Amino acid sequence: MPPSRLDRIFRSALRRFLALACLVCLPWLSVAASIPDVSVQTHTGAQTQLVSGLMADKVVALHFMYPACRSLCRVLGKVMAETQNRLIQDAVAEHARFISISITPQQSAPSKLAAWLKRHDARDGWTAVRIEPRELSEVMLYFGETPAEVMLHSSQVLVIDRQGNIVHRFNDTPTPKQLAQSMRQALAQ
Repeated sequence: MPPSRLDRIFRSALRRFLALACLVCLPWLSVAASIPDVSVQTHTGAQTQLVSGLMADKVVALHFMYPACRSLCRVLGKVMAETQNRLIQDAVAEHARFISISITPQQSAPSKLAAWLKRHDARDGWTAVRIEPRELSEVMLYFGETPAEVMLHSSQVLVIDRQGNIVHRFNDTPTPKQLAQSMRQALAQ
């Protein structure tokens, strides 16, 4: 007896769920894949690669945001700004990079990303980027974020060493002191 329409719909949904579950688990597998080196557009309008262009030989603090956010993103922006200032005072900022990835690429023109950075007094070494939707989902899944409703984005901040390894995952918004300490530790390696 051929499968019913409901059976086909259920099987299709199950396949999609299992594929997504595999992607979500990918960062925690013992043989971890590399950070996706996707093309990004920066707040200056320049095109570059996420890993080979922005992260190369730097210790990185990375988080997800969107320029129109009026709550969590503002807090994360302040944390990143104060952390950047701490590293500048320690004369190690040239070896660090701060990356803010927009989760709303369609509403994140370079001018909006630049305005967001300006609101947070970003200095050289802090880049806001937009990624095309398909690649954005891949990047978000790699870092353990779920591409979902904009209002559901997390306060996660990641510290990535010069080899591209996640060395610290702050699941809740870190203090500038905590983030700076984690980045200094990664810089000392």
